[in-house]
Amino acid sequence: MNPQLNQAINAFILNEFKLEPKLLDPDFDFAEDLGLTQDQLNDFLQRLQEALSVSIPEDKIFLIKTLDDLYSALNSDDETFA
Repeated sequence: MNPQLNQAINAFILNEFKLEPKLLDPDFDFAEDLGLTQDQLNDFLQRLQEALSVSIPEDKIFLIKTLDDLYSALNSDDETFA
């Protein structure tokens, strides 16, 4: 895991959705906690990729439901998401 990348992801989410930091934990669910539809989540993930100059593998985008899923998708050395 890359702590700096995870911190950048958190900062982006906090800014994007005007959230309190205490709300973010690995189980943070984009649909349940933010009410995002799959299309809205895809738009958010696109903005995140552009803002942080990162790339989420296409085959993993639809698997992202929680913050932990997002961390895993972007931390290529994390075997649990493969």
